[in-house]
Amino acid sequence: MPFRNCPEKFGKFLLVVLLLAVLVVPAGAAELKLSTSSLSFIAVTGKDPAPQLFSASASPAVAAFSPSVLATTQTGNWIAVSTSNGGSFPSTITVQVTVKSASLPVGDYTGQVTVTQAGLDKSPGAVSVSLKVIPAVPYISVNPASIDVQAKVGVDPAPVALLAANAGTGTLSPGFSAITDGGGNWLSLSQPTGGSFNNASTVFVSIQSAGLPLGTYTGKVTVTSPAAMNSPLNVPVRLVVGSTGGALISVAPASLLFLAGLGANPSLQAVTVNNAGTGSLRPSITWSTVDGGSWLLARSTGGSFGSSSTVAVNVNIEGLLKGTYRGNIAISDPSAANSPVNVPITLLLEDPKPVMRMGTSSITLSFPAAGIFIRKIPITLLNTGTGLLKWTATSNQSWLSASPAAGEAASDSSVDIVVSSASLAVGIYRGQVTFSSNAVSGEATQVLPVVLGIGVSLPQVNEGGVVNGASFMSKTVAPGSIVSIFGLSMGPAQGLQAGLVGGKLPTQLGAVRVLFNDIPAPLFYVSDTQLNVQVPVELVGSYSAEVQVITGDLPSVPMTVYLRAADPGVFLVAGLPGIFFANSTTQVTSQNRAKGGDYLTLWATGLGAVEGLVATGAPATAALRTMVVPRVTLGGVPAQMLYAGLAPGFVGLYQINIQVPDNVPSGNTSLVISMGGTDTAPMVVPIR
Repeated sequence: MPFRNCPEKFGKFLLVVLLLAVLVVPAGAAELKLSTSSLSFIAVTGKDPAPQLFSASASPAVAAFSPSVLATTQTGNWIAVSTSNGGSFPSTITVQVTVKSASLPVGDYTGQVTVTQAGLDKSPGAVSVSLKVIPAVPYISVNPASIDVQAKVGVDPAPVALLAANAGTGTLSPGFSAITDGGGNWLSLSQPTGGSFNNASTVFVSIQSAGLPLGTYTGKVTVTSPAAMNSPLNVPVRLVVGSTGGALISVAPASLLFLAGLGANPSLQAVTVNNAGTGSLRPSITWSTVDGGSWLLARSTGGSFGSSSTVAVNVNIEGLLKGTYRGNIAISDPSAANSPVNVPITLLLEDPKPVMRMGTSSITLSFPAAGIFIRKIPITLLNTGTGLLKWTATSNQSWLSASPAAGEAASDSSVDIVVSSASLAVGIYRGQVTFSSNAVSGEATQVLPVVLGIGVSLPQVNEGGVVNGASFMSKTVAPGSIVSIFGLSMGPAQGLQAGLVGGKLPTQLGAVRVLFNDIPAPLFYVSDTQLNVQVPVELVGSYSAEVQVITGDLPSVPMTVYLRAADPGVFLVAGLPGIFFANSTTQVTSQNRAKGGDYLTLWATGLGAVEGLVATGAPATAALRTMVVPRVTLGGVPAQMLYAGLAPGFVGLYQINIQVPDNVPSGNTSLVISMGGTDTAPMVVPIR
């Protein structure tokens, strides 16, 4: 019986947008203005969160501005407020809201801060306060909470940075995935900046809208971590492909978060301003802070532009105390229908907590023979925390060094690893560069292993040698798919075939292992020139991966491969596409042709995420459909899609069930599978 499609249902998401707008009031009619209408806190049980600030002002200015500020809660007395004058702004005060949650049990709490000034319109004004007290466990928080992008027709917008942070305790090991409503593959993710994190990790959300018609599209980015209390956490994505009726302001990212430690300013960040409509924009850029301080500065390239412009955003923490600070950048143009567009800015200032990470996990290189060779391999030393990271580099081998050998930076540092083979004989040499720093405990030391081969054969992966295991034609691969790796000296001359061990494929076969971003890959088959492996499912949402073959204790030179959410390929059987008549072992051939109305099964790999979870290396135990439904055409005529998903009992193998259209052309007909803008090469299907 044919399978029927069952579209996934998505819940509705609440999109809360905070707009800081300048209101026009009649002359002489002063009113009370509050910089925000709500504040939100997350606290770990037994601890108080950092205070937050908002401002209250009179507009236009009044001679005496001294409002009363009162905090109320529905239960308990956990909100405290304090005020300070605005300095050179006599009609502005700053209100600091402090939450006393250390004695509160786990749960959700609400309260309110009321500001009252006699004689002003809109007085009293209120700021709602929400508090979530969580157990001492990891808890995912994201910024922005939702992504709203406007794209110009025929042009891809700039990527949006999505920052995920641990608002709880412990360590998160997050996974990122993206999906669109109603099919299509216009939403993708880059590789996250780090794996596990205690502070923050960023993934760039890319939107391929150039081929989309006018309209509104929706999807979501999902952040998962098994240990997190609120996993999975969904971030709604809304894409509006712009109209042809004038200029539209589009910004990316939608908000900015600065993390800084006392004593060191954070790195500059940029906001890209796009025209998602037609004509030209001549935007003006203004910025403000909730507390009235001057810690925020924005500069634009300015001028008239029809495509994009950049706003450079700087933060100066001089004179600031620990805490959370908020501001806003307003981008305006009277000719744009959606003017002004606001970019909320958050500054989290804390004690310096530099965190050192390595941008490269290991280095392998070889020289063809003994002699004097010098090679410089650039790497990046990452500071994923706050404050100045001060580091020094030392080597345990005379032929190995780092340049420079020391440095300090509030962001990232570029370092050359220098290898010199002078006076070295033929053989294998191992060394390491040790980076020592003032980073927080557990991150203070990082070790970079280096393997040097002189005149010997190390495992070697061919350039472009990681390909779709079915078609052998793709230059990208998909997580969960079967791939083939071609090279030299990678395994035994007599190939080895794997079987399931403990219900999964092994990650070591003979002396061979394969790593994708240090994640062991399940192995189907190994030999000296070809390896067949499954791409780890854990790479879902990544933009690229570093692949390394390890034979015995000898590693290959790491190779970067690029990933797609889906990368379809159909297996060949006896030199022909693996297309069979349904519920049989009879293959479609020139002597056994298909006809209109026949049901066919295609055996493939690389069809992407499915509606369920299957562990890396494990066979599917049920028929799980793909999240994105592929499109199959025969001679340009769409075939009826009955099922596309994992084949039960197999690892990384997919099957597609279709019905041949009645009006398909006879003869050797071209079959093409399309998924999210990726097409397979045409395959010949004999039709009678």
